[in-house]
Amino acid sequence: GGRREIQGEVLLGTRRMSSEIVFLGTGSSAGTPMISCLCDPDPKCIACISAAADEKSKNHRGNPSLLIAYAPRREEHSGDDGGEQANGTNGHHHAGDAGHEADGQRKHVVIDTGKTFKRAACKFFPLHRVRSVDAVILTHEHADATLGLDDMRETKSWGHNWKSVLKLPPTPVFCSLETYTCIQRVFPYLTTKPKPGEVVRMVSQLEFSMIEAFQTFEPVAGLHVRALPTVHGGDCMTFGFEFGAQDRVVYLSDFNQLSDETLAAVTSKPVHVLVLDCLRKEEDATTHIGLPSALKIAIQVKATRTLLVGMSHSFGDHDAVNKELGEREDLKGLDVQLAYDGLSIKVSL
Repeated sequence: GGRREIQGEVLLGTRRMSSEIVFLGTGSSAGTPMISCLCDPDPKCIACISAAADEKSKNHRGNPSLLIAYAPRREEHSGDDGGEQANGTNGHHHAGDAGHEADGQRKHVVIDTGKTFKRAACKFFPLHRVRSVDAVILTHEHADATLGLDDMRETKSWGHNWKSVLKLPPTPVFCSLETYTCIQRVFPYLTTKPKPGEVVRMVSQLEFSMIEAFQTFEPVAGLHVRALPTVHGGDCMTFGFEFGAQDRVVYLSDFNQLSDETLAAVTSKPVHVLVLDCLRKEEDATTHIGLPSALKIAIQVKATRTLLVGMSHSFGDHDAVNKELGEREDLKGLDVQLAYDGLSIKVSL
């Protein structure tokens, strides 16, 4: 079916669908605008000038992050979220009960909580009635994917008697062993419990589960997510993710190489929404693919819709680039565009 876009919301086809994905961030690790561009006595960067002048500009970009607002199909939602889940989460879904009640049957999963997570959450969570986060999935250990874990404490309602919150089940976080090892060094207070006699502090309550390449796990009941390994520079393995039993979504945000096995997994079934890393317009970088490589993958996968993320400020103006993409002969019959912060897409998961 066709595609309609109304105030940042895209409806695919004509089906009624209650799940959605929301792009919380679509920029590079630095985001846009850049400090250096704004401090230039003679600024010339179109994207940074636009982003600085208007936070609603599609050139205003935070670190890559995706919100999955998942509404279980009626037969999946039994009202009992306390059952044991894969990877030892043991019914941690109670951590999201506030969000569940406030938004009908939806559960909220966030992929990556980077440096700009709090800003994005303050801006977009109220618009989508997100009261709490039920699970977090991390692509890798870098700052633009993990530093916002400290802000996860704000996704719970604390109040004056805040120590009672510490008794609630923690929020599940799914990541690789390499990512967890780095988080232990950066956030020791998030990965260890206070010992008897130590000061109890108001910090994010998290419980980590390790995932491996090509493993399928269940961050919330009914939503099956598969980890797709990618290479993000020679010394860093990252995960992309696929999910959606009906509308299949493939999210590949930080990589410069795809193995044959990962590409085969992506192309094994039709893709409804494909999200691809795309740092530069002209060429690949050392740790990220650029537009030429992203388009090559898009043409190979032939998703219903392909959205590019991770763009640096050097990409130029969002609307101008999308116009160029829409006019390219090699993309005829394909829908390939730059995503933007706040873009939401209704999907049936």
